[in-house]
Amino acid sequence: MSTPRPEFLSDDDRATVRDAREEIETAAPGTEAGYWVFFLAVALLGLALLVFWPRLLGVLPGAAFFTPFAMLAAVLMVLGGPALGLASRGLGGGASAAAVEAALRQLESLEADREVRLRAATLLVSYAFVSQGATTTQTYKPDEVAPRVRRSLPLIEAVEEYLVADFDVGQVFTGRGPDHRDFLP
Repeated sequence: MSTPRPEFLSDDDRATVRDAREEIETAAPGTEAGYWVFFLAVALLGLALLVFWPRLLGVLPGAAFFTPFAMLAAVLMVLGGPALGLASRGLGGGASAAAVEAALRQLESLEADREVRLRAATLLVSYAFVSQGATTTQTYKPDEVAPRVRRSLPLIEAVEEYLVADFDVGQVFTGRGPDHRDFLP
């Protein structure tokens, strides 16, 4: 297979990438910190229900009928809050994975116009890694997605070089040595 010719970005291309990157930054999936606050509040509310239910019965003796339901709800809240908080760690990653898949589909189709492909390449490079709290995970493996976007790889690399230089984005497809295309069929 012959090596595809490198792509060069025009000023208009860079403006499109810059606009796409700004849109990504304003609409980026957040970390799970906001979810943790909610689920911690649920757990604390359950704990408060467990502690204060007997006192409430002293004031409202008619509420004794609801004791089994209140205790079940309280235990579920105390145990479920942290469990749901842990499960929420995948929410930001799921949104990023969906964005990556949409970008891959656009880049596979060479019928898409250049602006769409530039935006898709920006998404692909921007969502290669997702930071969630103290951890950063890789959304996809470049070696696995590169064959899907083989014909668009020079454009993706040009976009990546621009993003690395101007937006401090990590390298995904570039910078892997002269034989980094060996994985392509």
